[in-house]
Amino acid sequence: MLSNSLNFIIHPAPELQISGNNVICNGDTAFIKVDASTMPYQPNANVQYSYSYKWSDDATAMIDTITEGGIYTVTVTSKISDRDLCTATASVNVITSGADMQIIADKTVICDGEYINLRANFEGFVNENASYVWTDADGSVIGNSSNVTVHPSASTQYVLTINAGEACTMSDTIDITVHARPEMATLVPSAEYICQGEQVSFTADPSDANYTYEWFLNGVKVTDEGTSILTLNLNEPGVYAVSARIINEFGCSAINLEVPSVVKVMPTPQVMLSGNNTICNGDTAVINVNVLPASDDLGS
Repeated sequence: MLSNSLNFIIHPAPELQISGNNVICNGDTAFIKVDASTMPYQPNANVQYSYSYKWSDDATAMIDTITEGGIYTVTVTSKISDRDLCTATASVNVITSGADMQIIADKTVICDGEYINLRANFEGFVNENASYVWTDADGSVIGNSSNVTVHPSASTQYVLTINAGEACTMSDTIDITVHARPEMATLVPSAEYICQGEQVSFTADPSDANYTYEWFLNGVKVTDEGTSILTLNLNEPGVYAVSARIINEFGCSAINLEVPSVVKVMPTPQVMLSGNNTICNGDTAVINVNVLPASDDLGS
């Protein structure tokens, strides 16, 4: 009885890794390299693989020299004794620096006194030797990293310049609009002392139809989107502190919580009558009135 057998060797595809700077500056030359490796088809197999290379820009070496950005794909074929075996492909996106860089801000419209963070936004930039220079509208340097925190008091402009080598400079400008906050409100009460159960009104100055007013009683908000006048019914004796936040048409606000307007609510006096409540015809009687005055010692 005859038998035949065939042995098949299955070679694995090569594994590829592309390295090099994936950012190219205008007018510069960059290099991208592909490294190929193949695991032996069996442990300890004495196999020596060689490789051929084919880049999408028709380069045929392990290292491709490029002068512009784009997506570069390389096909690598493994060989044994000049016999083609398996192929693998890999790609890299090379970006031309300066084309996509821009300044990103948390927001570009702020109120006076707010802080904002500015940062450079670009994809693929991996040059560790790049230097950053942030300048304000006067040309003064305000930072030397990829981000900076600023708090302008007026509308202004900021410039970021990135230098990544000879003939490789990126720059962008951002405008920040700063709106002034409204003037701190002065609150005028209709009375500094009232009796228990009476009404008292507070008027905020300045008063503007474009403003929104939020009112606070002893630090607790009592109205949203109110007018410049607040009227309260105060039924319990005590000291009441009233504050107001003014919000202008740009959403900027000012509040006088630290210097509120104060009104004191006095308790109702207690009246007591004493004396003889029976009188004989022709006699004289005395009725005494005792009044316990409302105290103004209500604290500060």
